[in-house]
Amino acid sequence: APHGGASRLNQDNVNLFFRIARERYSIKLLREKMPHSPELWTDDEIFRRWRFCNVFREDDKTTAWFRRNIRGPLSLRGPDVMLATALFRWFNRIDTADKIVEFMTVEGYSEDGIRKALEGHKPLVTGAYMIKTPAGMNKLEGILWCMRPYVKDVVHLATHVEPETTLEGMWTVLRMYPYLGSFMSYEIVSDLRHTCLLRNAPDIMTWAAAGPGCARGLGWVVAGEPEAYGYTSAKDQLRMLALMKELLAISQSEAQWPKCWPKWEMREVEHWLCETWKYVRCRDYGQPPKEKFRCTTPAT
Repeated sequence: APHGGASRLNQDNVNLFFRIARERYSIKLLREKMPHSPELWTDDEIFRRWRFCNVFREDDKTTAWFRRNIRGPLSLRGPDVMLATALFRWFNRIDTADKIVEFMTVEGYSEDGIRKALEGHKPLVTGAYMIKTPAGMNKLEGILWCMRPYVKDVVHLATHVEPETTLEGMWTVLRMYPYLGSFMSYEIVSDLRHTCLLRNAPDIMTWAAAGPGCARGLGWVVAGEPEAYGYTSAKDQLRMLALMKELLAISQSEAQWPKCWPKWEMREVEHWLCETWKYVRCRDYGQPPKEKFRCTTPAT
């Protein structure tokens, strides 16, 4: 616990948090080993029926595609990867991004090119989270409008990243751009963490931006009360950060997370708190996730 005090975390709830994380990661491993035998992946009825993200965001289908096809090839080209990441996350759909890959660099960026490539393409944006753009504009025109000041500044932003630049610092800067907001800025920063820009950020293990799902999950882990913390409160963000650091420390215990598996960072703590709330909401409140589980490919 911070400063040597007693932990506020509920041990039973912490155990569930890690138990279902282990189960979800085990499902991923079994799915890769036995892709055509979903009945053997888990006995957990909630995981069998409903779709949950992977423990590691990097393993989710959309992020994995982005890493292989865009972020990875551009990872050493700061301005290009910074532009591509924002544009990709605005749409956050593989089929949409696949049509505009040629426009995802500073030199290749073209509003007209993107507009023409996506003419008539539906759905345009992800259904996983809300994409906010100016009122009165369709999504495509709204996203292009939002990208204009970002594109204008992207070379300056990328070339002024220093070794001491933090994830939180970059997140704070990105939030100043129209309609990016806390959530979208955190998604972009989480990608840039794996590029030349932020791979050495000094706060990878000490900072995360708790969104609404994370706040509810953490409230449940701490006190069985999903409304215990307000994610828009700066004071509650600090409280949640201290508790997430505790969970990260606990993830180093062999009893909670096998040492042979990839290690957690603060991103995993924040991310899995969201998924824990989805699980608990389904189990205890009769409110299942939006998507049923569908057996498609091992990457999902």
